[in-house]
Amino acid sequence: MLQDSNIDEKDISYPESLKIPKLSASQDVNVIYLFTNDITKIDNLGGNAFPNLTSLYLQNNRISKLENLNLRNLRKLYIGYNCISVVEGLENLLSLEELHLEKQNLPDGIALCFDPRTIHSLSLRISRTGRLAILSVDNQLPTEVLSPGAFTQLSLPQNLYLGGVPNFGIVAPHINAKTSFVGCIQQVEINGKPVTILAEALGGANVDNCPHPCVARPCGEDGECVPEMEYFSCKCKPGYRDHLCSRGPPFFHGTNSYIHLNDITTMDAISTDPFVVNVRFKISSKSGLLLYALGTDSFLSLGLENGALVLRFSIKERGEEIKVVHNSTTVNDKLWHRVKAVRSGSAGLLIVDNGPAITRQSVDLSKRRIFNPKEEGLYIGGMPQTALQTLTKYTTSIIGCVADLVINTDLHLQLITHSEIGHNVSECEA
Repeated sequence: MLQDSNIDEKDISYPESLKIPKLSASQDVNVIYLFTNDITKIDNLGGNAFPNLTSLYLQNNRISKLENLNLRNLRKLYIGYNCISVVEGLENLLSLEELHLEKQNLPDGIALCFDPRTIHSLSLRISRTGRLAILSVDNQLPTEVLSPGAFTQLSLPQNLYLGGVPNFGIVAPHINAKTSFVGCIQQVEINGKPVTILAEALGGANVDNCPHPCVARPCGEDGECVPEMEYFSCKCKPGYRDHLCSRGPPFFHGTNSYIHLNDITTMDAISTDPFVVNVRFKISSKSGLLLYALGTDSFLSLGLENGALVLRFSIKERGEEIKVVHNSTTVNDKLWHRVKAVRSGSAGLLIVDNGPAITRQSVDLSKRRIFNPKEEGLYIGGMPQTALQTLTKYTTSIIGCVADLVINTDLHLQLITHSEIGHNVSECEA
């Protein structure tokens, strides 16, 4: 049993079961042929045995089951005309490049069960010109065959089936396949035209989604994930800065620079009581309007006044304006800070960077401006005609970046997406 050292290739023909650990020269074997044997099982093939094995051929044996191979350098595996009904556990074959799975000698009523989850994706191209048919697999040399007879036209009156057929009686008798395909079909093109498999399907049965990185939406809300075998690429909109369609938060320039949101979801959120705002910002300006929420009969603003963070809000059906000032933390230092602002009835609260809550407040009885209903909504970074809208409490927008805006703990506003409808807004630098 392989007694010679430095053996590169060996044929093994034995009339009994084979116990792989007994092969003494396993360290130097590169290729093994097991053919025309009465071998019924293979135990412990892998691990420390045959560390340099690159090719394994199993043909015309009585092997009934093959599982859990552990041959880290195996590149080619041929399984043909055995009695194997189960092939699984190939995930340890990290170097496998070719798997040839031929017909098995199985009793009637028993089919080959093959787990394809660890097999790499393949690209197949089939073409026909007259009597010449060509099959290409990945980058391998194509295989050509010339059909007999004089007919050059192809008649295909039936529907196109992918993965199997509802009744194998409609399949040509000389085709040996009698079971459906097990695996994933990712992309189909006919004459260069992509086929949208699900959208154009007339029907189907026992079909599930295939696991793929695109399921996790790695390209974000505004990027399209394009599957490419086991991998993917992102089809990004203009303005995104890398292959994953990532984009920095919006940057506001201080002059007529803002994002305005007035959709139904946002309007409902800013009209609640209590009203909670949680946002991150990086600002360089000493003064400027950071956020302004304007409802039908109330408002809330958050901004910088001479370096101090100030929360202002009105009370419904009252002419009072409540002001809460947070001046114990410098926030216009071009560093990222987080603020939580709360309006609950007539009480206000400010928390900066997980510091102490500031609840001291004063009442401002200054005149309020009457707004047009079209002006209602949530303004981020500033608002148009800031001085007029805020009665000169703020004269400009902020100069800086705003990110991670959450309203009432459950409404996460995607400012990157909404920056397209902003005014004088660009991308924040990292």
